[in-house]
Amino acid sequence: MNKEKKIMQEQKREDIEINCLETFSKRLKETREERGMTQSELAKAVGLKTEKINFAELNIKGRKIQIEELTKIAEKLNVLSSYLLGEIQTTTNNDNGLTDETNEIVKQWQLNDKLEILNAFILKLKKYNTIYSMDALANVTYIKKDILGSTLDNIKQKVKEQKDLSHNQTQKIRKLIDFIEFSLKLGGISDYTGLNFMVRNNKEKIDIAKVECQHLLDYNMNKSINIKFENIQAIEETLDQFIKYTNDGIVKEVMTDILEEIITERIDDKNYYKKMKFKE
Repeated sequence: MNKEKKIMQEQKREDIEINCLETFSKRLKETREERGMTQSELAKAVGLKTEKINFAELNIKGRKIQIEELTKIAEKLNVLSSYLLGEIQTTTNNDNGLTDETNEIVKQWQLNDKLEILNAFILKLKKYNTIYSMDALANVTYIKKDILGSTLDNIKQKVKEQKDLSHNQTQKIRKLIDFIEFSLKLGGISDYTGLNFMVRNNKEKIDIAKVECQHLLDYNMNKSINIKFENIQAIEETLDQFIKYTNDGIVKEVMTDILEEIITERIDDKNYYKKMKFKE
């Protein structure tokens, strides 16, 4: 009986370990990608070989991350180790999902809800009539990261192997063409004016990219077509210009204004000074 109980306990421990490793491999990859990091970037940041991160995400048996390595990885990804291991369901111990540091600031500045700043941000964008510039930024970011990123990489591989493109892939290329035509046709009074201006300034390059996109749509019917992917990816330079313009201009200006209002509100609150404490 004791022997049987011992076997059951060992089996239970083994099952827990397997589940834990499966969760770790899944959450490690998801969190890394959410942070916009490659395996090599994460590995370099924590002093590991890239293959060790790769093995961990693939959950290869016998290739385990040590506890001190796990701590460094969690710290770099700004999550708790217990989250990566599946012991908790949120990235922090806090119910609102914010980090301890952020919660301390929220408490200190009496910001009762993490949506408070976002709400102020959106209202300010509307006031400045720049809300649609954020919409343009969202579309540009999608085009850059998805279509010109992962989708185009997968298409390159298929073209290299002389395989047909999927319906989803051709649909995304059509979306890219629609985006190009939309950006070129915009008028001066549009909320997409900044994007329109930059696209028009690079019209020759954009037109060449559009031709290559059309070649991709014809590829399944004629695999002898020579696709110049570098001409399509040249669009990225224009998109990067718009992203920089939006982040450095509109977003920064609006956020600065919001922060000034929050600080002014705190200074105008006479009780704020009574609560102030200075350390010698």
